[in-house]
Amino acid sequence: MTIFHLHENALSGSIPTDLGRLSNLSRLSLRGNTLTSTIPSELGKLTSLFKLHWLFLHNNLLTSAVPSEVGGLFRSFFWDDSNRLSLSINLITSVPSEIGLSWGLGFLLLDNNALTSIPSELFMLAELRTLALSNNMLSGQLQSEFGLLSNFEQLFLDGTNLTGPIPPEVAHLVSHASLGVLNIRNNSLPGVLSKNDICRLGMPSCTYRSTWYYDRIAFKNCSLDYDCSDSLCGCDACPC
Repeated sequence: MTIFHLHENALSGSIPTDLGRLSNLSRLSLRGNTLTSTIPSELGKLTSLFKLHWLFLHNNLLTSAVPSEVGGLFRSFFWDDSNRLSLSINLITSVPSEIGLSWGLGFLLLDNNALTSIPSELFMLAELRTLALSNNMLSGQLQSEFGLLSNFEQLFLDGTNLTGPIPPEVAHLVSHASLGVLNIRNNSLPGVLSKNDICRLGMPSCTYRSTWYYDRIAFKNCSLDYDCSDSLCGCDACPC
């Protein structure tokens, strides 16, 4: 068996530990049930021969910490856009440092949980394309290390109680051609965007503390301002 999908089947109780014996799985989806208790460490055995590409456990009632064995599941030496770990919409409280060993991850979805911090090892995932941390209980300043993940296509940090200022390393992410979505709405993040960034993203002329919605970037309740110190970029979107 290589694909095992039991999503949206009104399953309850805990995840069976015997699932860890299905060493040929490439996809395991248990999303959209009412599974409770912790994620069993036995799922870490699914890393056999680097065959696993999907582990979808989102939209359940899973609690406590992600086991270290599961954090390091995607240890492939080759990045693959199809490698996806989704733990969204649960009651998970922490992510292990072993997440930094999952070099092959393309998507990591941890939004809508009870996380209060993220391990620094997460910033070792240099090939990560999508990271979702929205609607957790993170606190403190937005880490400059997010800027190390220069291959981002989507970064969701909205509703995480982060405070400013926005580090220049993070602000610089908007200059990357690969970036499709940067969402930092509903935080307390004062910061500055250069006029070149504004024009490259095609932003309309907006006023301080306005609400912005675009294809590429979303800010709300952020006290972002414009940096008018550099030379005029010459586009219609420039507010300076």
